[in-house]
Amino acid sequence: MARALLAALLFIASPAHAARYALLVGANEGPPDLPVLRYAERDATKMADVLERLGGVPPENIIVLRSPVAAELDRALASLAARMDAAEPNLLTFYYSGHADRAQLHLAHSTYAYGELKRALRALPVTLTIMLVDACRAGGLITAKGARVFAVDPGLALDDDAARVEGLAILTSSSVDEASQESDRLGGGVFTHQLVSGLSGAADANDDGRVTLTELQAHAYAQTLDFTSTTELVQHPAFAFDLRGHDDPVLTTLDAAARGALVFPTAGHYVVLESSGPRQLVSELTARAAANLLVRPGQYTVRRLTRDAAFEGRVVVAAGARAAVDPDQLQAIPYRHAIRKGYGLVHRAAWSIGLAAELTSPLLDSDGPLLAGALTAQLDVPAASLALRLRYAHGARDDGLFVSYDESLVGLDASAWHLFDVSAALGVGFGVRLGCDWLHQSFDAYGAAPPVDTTAPRVGSFARAELALGGSVALTLDVGVEVYLFAKAVGEATTTTTSSTLVGVTSLGLMVRVP
Repeated sequence: MARALLAALLFIASPAHAARYALLVGANEGPPDLPVLRYAERDATKMADVLERLGGVPPENIIVLRSPVAAELDRALASLAARMDAAEPNLLTFYYSGHADRAQLHLAHSTYAYGELKRALRALPVTLTIMLVDACRAGGLITAKGARVFAVDPGLALDDDAARVEGLAILTSSSVDEASQESDRLGGGVFTHQLVSGLSGAADANDDGRVTLTELQAHAYAQTLDFTSTTELVQHPAFAFDLRGHDDPVLTTLDAAARGALVFPTAGHYVVLESSGPRQLVSELTARAAANLLVRPGQYTVRRLTRDAAFEGRVVVAAGARAAVDPDQLQAIPYRHAIRKGYGLVHRAAWSIGLAAELTSPLLDSDGPLLAGALTAQLDVPAASLALRLRYAHGARDDGLFVSYDESLVGLDASAWHLFDVSAALGVGFGVRLGCDWLHQSFDAYGAAPPVDTTAPRVGSFARAELALGGSVALTLDVGVEVYLFAKAVGEATTTTTSSTLVGVTSLGLMVRVP
């Protein structure tokens, strides 16, 4: 309680806190030749929310623009200028999410040059301006033509008696030559997610109940690079500080008395979800040491992800309390479920081997049901499961009158499956199978009856239910039909014809992941 009170007093006493403003722009649409973004406007709303809740920005000082044209941005800047008091220290947070290139932002049916934007922001009666830009090639904002390259001052340190901080700080999602990513898993831009998570407490490296500019920069850089390092579009966030003074500006203060804190005492990659309702993502972060995350009181689902596995558990957070996440209390998520959901950080595929018992309805008119055993090798990837299978069957038949025979079957097939998880342990779906069997029959009958060898291609469709028996073991049940094509002799066996046979197939298998 004392720590939270001290943090609040320091936040209020911060010279730059006298008046705080925020201008947040989200633009899903850009030039016609670029795809429409899904989350830019939603990300602007997320940033507005965290700045209001924890950043000390009153609602009347927040402007959110969604897909504006350049003239609308100019009007918003003029509106801010009219309500600011030049005699008082002011802090402005400018945020943009959308399309951009090396020289300009791409607003709806218009552009806004970086140099023009910085001149407009510098013209405001603002003591300190913080620019947060989540866009492709946003690093061009730092090195835009006609603007000097800002010097990075790594020596910023908290000094409550120092003069107020003045100037401009820029944090961008990528360098001048890099693209920036949106993530369906995060439900927004990767960089923005790390900003919001960091401002919510994940960036509070010294655990003093407040998030400063340098803490946010370090968190956003490390987390964005970590998240994108396993993708094709690696992002290196860029930053530049042109600041005067010695304070490290406080951006958010964490009111732990009204909220609670999730504590990650050990290093690891964690995903935090709301346990009730739509299970929305709260945060995804990599904790390199002990880390905290401020959340509303309630129950949360916490996942810990490793290179190719995932573990999950529930944690209850009470108001004003700290709830530690104990990795030893998290249960292993079945490996196929983890792969289908993309939980693995690096290895998003896994091999497994298995055995199955299969019952097939009669292949030929004279046959009975055929019982076979199968050996399976399967590759699981997020979109599908791909399997190769070798099966063998042997049977004998004696009609008690004229003919008895032995029958052997060897088959090889390939299949593809797509499954949906209905719970953590149960998945259901469908698949297709293509294969070929070699069937050998030898007869013991009156008269001449030479052995018969038949090759029969087949294709089928199946339904599958998969039950996880543990983190690396799964039980499968396949039910479906296959169509066999047989070549049969006609007349005196001088010609052949092809006929098809429809058979039902039921298979029960056990799959074990290969380490």
